[in-house]
Formats: sequence, C-alpha cells, structure tokens
Amino acid sequence: MGAFEMAKAGCDAEGALDVGLLDEKRRPWTLRCRIESAAPYRLEFFSIAKPLPPGVRVRLATEADAPALAALERACPIELDDGSRVTMVRGRSVLEQVRMAAWARLWLAEDSGTLVACDANAVHPTRVGGRPVELLYRFHTRVAPSHRRLGLNEAMVALTGEERFRAGIESDGIYVYIDPRNQVIREWSAVNPWRARPFRALMRCEAIAGQQTGRPATPADAPHIAALLNAGHAREELFVPRDSEELAASLARVPERYGFAQLWLTEDAVVGVWEDGEERILERAGSREESRRATVLDWGFASGGGVGSLEALLRAWCARLAARGVTHLSLFASDPSPAAPLLRSLAESIVEIELQCSLAEPSDSDERGVFVDPVYY
Repeated sequence: MGAFEMAKAGCDAEGALDVGLLDEKRRPWTLRCRIESAAPYRLEFFSIAKPLPPGVRVRLATEADAPALAALERACPIELDDGSRVTMVRGRSVLEQVRMAAWARLWLAEDSGTLVACDANAVHPTRVGGRPVELLYRFHTRVAPSHRRLGLNEAMVALTGEERFRAGIESDGIYVYIDPRNQVIREWSAVNPWRARPFRALMRCEAIAGQQTGRPATPADAPHIAALLNAGHAREELFVPRDSEELAASLARVPERYGFAQLWLTEDAVVGVWEDGEERILERAGSREESRRATVLDWGFASGGGVGSLEALLRAWCARLAARGVTHLSLFASDPSPAAPLLRSLAESIVEIELQCSLAEPSDSDERGVFVDPVYY
C-alpha cells in the first residue's frame, strides 16, 4: 500500500481509535484500533479497511436472510482452473452452520437494501501437534460481481475482530481449506499449505443405497458415541477428543436439524448426517450437472469389524437420503485412516483438500492424517 497520510483522528464511545488515512493514490482508508489504558499499552485489536461506499451498510445475518443468501450465492459461481464453473447454493444451511459452531459470526453487506456480500468467520477450538489451540476460520465469503474491489470483505473481517475482542476471544492462528484447482484463491491466500491433504468422498446415494441398519441415538448413548468417534480419529491432527458432556452440548445447538436422532449407530460404528440441502451446479464443456447434498458431520468406528459396520450405516443413510431426493452424501477423511480404502471405493468422486494454516505443520501429520470438522469447513 505504500506510505499513508493521516487525514483525521478521533475516539468512539468505547475508546477505540479511528484514524482516517489517505494512501499514495489519495484513496481513503480507516485505521481502527484500541490500546490498553495502562502500561505496557499493548495493542488490543487492529483493523484497516476502506470506508463503506455510500448506501452500503453491514449487519449480522438472521434466519430471515436465507432466501437472500441463496440468491447471492447463485450470482457468485466459482471459476476453476480447468474452465469449469461451480455454483454452491446453501442459503439456510449457512445460518445453521453458524449456530453449530462454538463461536461464529455471519456478516451481510447491503446496498440500498439489496444483499451484495456476505462473510462468515468462526473460532475453531482444535489441536495442532497435541497442543490445544483456537484458530480463526473464514468459511463462507461471497461478493456480488457489481461490488467487488470495494473493500467489503475487509470491512466485515474488521467487524469480526472487534466482536472477538468484546467477547474476550483470542486466536492462535488462522487457516483456510482450498480446492487445489482454484488457483485464484490459492494465490490470494498468504498462508503456506500443509503437505498432508485430507479428501472429500462424494457418494452417490442411489448407487450405494443399502438395507436399514443400526438405530437412531439417544442422549443415553453419548458415552458410547464419544468413544467411537475417538477410536476413529484420535491420531489425526485437528481432532479434539470427545466426551459425553461436550457431545451433548454440540448436539443441542441446532437440535431440530442435527441432534441425537441424526446419529445412527451400532455397537461398533456411528454415522451422523446433516441434511443441509446444499444445491450444487457444475458447468463444464457445455454440460450442466445439478446435485443436492447432505453431509456426514460425525463418524467413527471401533477397531476390528467397525469398518464393516461403518459401511453398512453409510449405505443405510444413503437409502434414506435417496428417498428424500438427496443425490449425494459428502464425507471428509484422510488416507492414514483405516476406513480410507472403503470410503474411496464407495465414492463417485474424490477431491483432495489443501489446508493452509499459519501454524507450523507437525512433522508426522502425513502419517497421522488431518481431521476435517465440517462445521468449520
């Protein structure tokens, strides 16, 4: 950005310092920060962003915004390196994802009442190298073509930083997941990628549908479920061991959409499915493919015959989903998992996921694998 010239300065009612700046091209910027009131006078938060254009305002999303979110998503397809174009329409499910996270905010930018941008951020409690950390994750950003390069993303990120400060939430670093085929985003991100890559297995429900097996869980099953999840993922980076209390709390966040009833289990396996209803449109070489998806949020299995029970539960869920008009079931995994060969064999397609994290990658992550929590994806 080069050198800045200070144009004005002042404090708001909360003691935050607002500084108006001009860059070398005489474009306006706003520096906003807060400094401790006593020695050693450390910087408590900091942001720099362009002033919002006239008529644009930013606010937090509500449940009533789902239709407008879906319309914005339809207007913002993702261009991939191979010339194909992907449109992901989530609408209500983005709002549900925000509620599922331990702490998250979804900001909307409106121009004269029309939604033109959104930006979602969450703080993910996880582990890296065996150490508990909290990582900041941006998981849903869209800007209408008519409003790009106006600083809307920076403004919404700045608001998230202030919200975290007020809540007393600090982060140890940041991370993003990137489709390696999306070169534009790879070049935009300044964070180095890890060597270890998890993958997403996309299973066509009708093709692998099987017989009903297992049963829906109840709160009394929480210790058993936690044990199965830990057995399936304990070695993986970014996995936090589960217990019955934490599991019950997470399933209480959006119980009408993902509660105990959405986890099906046997003695040695469990699969929990969120029917998020994502619509995905893939356009390439003159063709158009449409799908409706559901996502496995939790899965685990015991050693021994647990992988076989996992397969049976996945096939049972696919039968249920196919009957409800869902075409595909999505599941994240890593190749070091004993279940990886099964999952690859069931999948219609596999996409490797690049993890870019500001924290150093543990030396053995490619042997341990990387756990992907879809709530923070």
